[in-house]
Amino acid sequence: MRVLVVDDDKDGADTLAALLQLEGYDVRTENDGLHALPAIQQWQPRCVLLDIDLPGLDGFDIARRLRRDDREHRMILIATTGWARAVDRETAAVCGIDHFLAKPLDPAALLAVMPRG
Repeated sequence: MRVLVVDDDKDGADTLAALLQLEGYDVRTENDGLHALPAIQQWQPRCVLLDIDLPGLDGFDIARRLRRDDREHRMILIATTGWARAVDRETAAVCGIDHFLAKPLDPAALLAVMPRG
């Protein structure tokens, strides 16, 4: 299953990708919002892990655009962010983000919401 990790912290994105690869996911990474959208459109992952505070387009903008265009295939969007205020969680829900995980990420919590099969 294809997963795209979008995080401007390259080391964090690579670490998360390595964890998911160990779990059997096919993972790629992007480090800014402007490159994330074309990568998603071209590669068509089943799940996108989105940092919210990204250069270019933030994770909320990416989610809004994906949900506007995601008519046939509903990819899973998971916010992985240091922004953990109630207003951030509410904004994420309005933007169509399926799950909201605050950093530092708990690997068990992440794997619990990851799609399987």
